[in-house]
Amino acid sequence: MFVLKERLLERSTEKQLRKNKAKRNPASWENAQTAGILFTIGDEKKTDAAKRLRTELRNSGKGKKISLIAYFPGEKDCPIEDFDIFTSADFDWKGRPVHEMIGAFMDKPFDFLFHIDTEPNAVTDHLLAASKAKCRVGIFRPGAEDYYELMLGGGAGYSDAIQEMLHYIHVLEDYA
Repeated sequence: MFVLKERLLERSTEKQLRKNKAKRNPASWENAQTAGILFTIGDEKKTDAAKRLRTELRNSGKGKKISLIAYFPGEKDCPIEDFDIFTSADFDWKGRPVHEMIGAFMDKPFDFLFHIDTEPNAVTDHLLAASKAKCRVGIFRPGAEDYYELMLGGGAGYSDAIQEMLHYIHVLEDYA
């Protein structure tokens, strides 16, 4: 991504964090109807973990709609085709999505939105800031507290992080 475009996206993200008035009220997983999964395509382990999370979420409740979307930071076409993929080219210079799929994902009031990146990323941070999700769940990273309602340690890898996410969304049921 061009440095200027990335800086403008970061400023737009800060603005989104301030103006986003979505109701953040985590439902119990049992009563949840929708969930989204967001990640950056990087290594095969993370992609496999995202697919596994999608499968486990689908299997954990009848009729739940699970959406999986991934940011591909590369310049060429992404070889993965079994979920929605977007690039930095799908945003204009002001940080607004130019692809309908991204706008729809940001505007969808998911009951839960799972983010499985461990490193900061201007593009996925922008989607998190603009998201209307009721509960954004992610892996702990310093300075990212405004992006999540629930942050988890993550353990030794993506598989551990996913198991922790699955555990705690079920623990929330006891408090919802």
